[in-house]
Amino acid sequence: MPRYDILISGGNVLDPASERSEVADIAVADGKIARVEPEIDHDLAGEVVDVTGSWVMPGMIDTH
Repeated sequence: MPRYDILISGGNVLDPASERSEVADIAVADGKIARVEPEIDHDLAGEVVDVTGSWVMPGMIDTH
């Protein structure tokens, strides 16, 4: 059984509140952020979404 529901992989994570600006993976479990690390094992997730080259920002819905 997967430990995380979704793994958002390889995005440019920008979160001013936590002073984070790096390429990282984001694990989601039960609708909540469970872990943010430079690399999380993809086998731990039920679904992996590759967002390489995209920005991932909490609270940001649309930038235009």
